[in-house]
Amino acid sequence: MNDFENIIRELIVFFQQNQELEEKKLKAAEEKQTAVIEDCMTKEQAIVLKLRGLDKKREEIQKKLGWEGKTFRQILEIVPEEERVKYSQLFDELTHSVRMFQSANESALEIISLNLRQVQTAVKQKENKGIYNQDGGSVETEPQHLTNRKV
Repeated sequence: MNDFENIIRELIVFFQQNQELEEKKLKAAEEKQTAVIEDCMTKEQAIVLKLRGLDKKREEIQKKLGWEGKTFRQILEIVPEEERVKYSQLFDELTHSVRMFQSANESALEIISLNLRQVQTAVKQKENKGIYNQDGGSVETEPQHLTNRKV
């Protein structure tokens, strides 16, 4: 059971450490720092792979212990009484860490989505105004007739 306790602790630390990255992404989204957001998202790809590895390791340990496919609540029902309090605290801490991570992630995604909609609206408005100069300002153009032969 020591391996199971260790993997749960690893998952807790994993989510706590990566919550910082989500908070950094949230702050960058609020401040519209695109390069920082992109950097965070690149790092998230590696995080997802590591999480998959940790989760696979947890599943293997649970299988060895005869707990394959069991939820944490179900595990609490079958562990010895003296282990129940320890595992209950670990599961609560893991749940809290996951929720904090998810909250920061969801907030960042909402702000990024809002910013994207604002950019799309601005682009759409500019598209309806015609030609633009190098500064992004629109340039008024005279309507040209098909019979106009001016060059």
